[in-house]
Amino acid sequence: MSATERHQHESAAMELVCQALGDMVVGLAGEDGDPIRNPPGSNCAEEFSNEVFAIRDFCWCDGSRHPWALDADGEEDHPTCPPNFEHFASGLTGEWYKYLGRSTHFSQDVGLAEAMLVLADCAASLGLRSPVSGALPTEADRARWAQRKQEQAQP
Repeated sequence: MSATERHQHESAAMELVCQALGDMVVGLAGEDGDPIRNPPGSNCAEEFSNEVFAIRDFCWCDGSRHPWALDADGEEDHPTCPPNFEHFASGLTGEWYKYLGRSTHFSQDVGLAEAMLVLADCAASLGLRSPVSGALPTEADRARWAQRKQEQAQP
C-alpha cells in the first residue's frame, strides 16, 4: 500500500495538533541530537521522536537516506521515507508535501475529540500539562487505539 493510499483523510483538527506539537518541540533535542530550531512541518529538515510520537519535516532524500520499496516485480519503486507524523499508540500517521498544511492527509478519519486526546497524550510525553482541560487518554481510548492499529496492519 502506497503512502497515498494510506493517507486519504483530511483533518483540520490534526493539522492544528501537528502545528502545536511542532511548536512544543522547538528547543528539544531532535533525532540528530541537536536542538530543534524550527518547528517540524516548516520544511527546515527538523525531526523529533520519543516513545509516544514522532514529527518530521518533509523528506527530500529520494531514497538516498531511506530504503526503497519494491514494486510487484521486485524492482525498486519509491523510497520508504517515514511519515511526517506518527502517534504510535493509535497507529495514526500523517503526511504533507513540503510543509504542514500543504496536501496534508492522515491515515485515519480523526475528529476534534480524538485529535485533542492525541494532543494531550503527546504533550504529556513531553512533560507538559495537557493544553486541553481534562483531556487525557483513558485505558478505553488506548484499547480502541490498539484495536484500530491492529486492524490497519491487516491486509
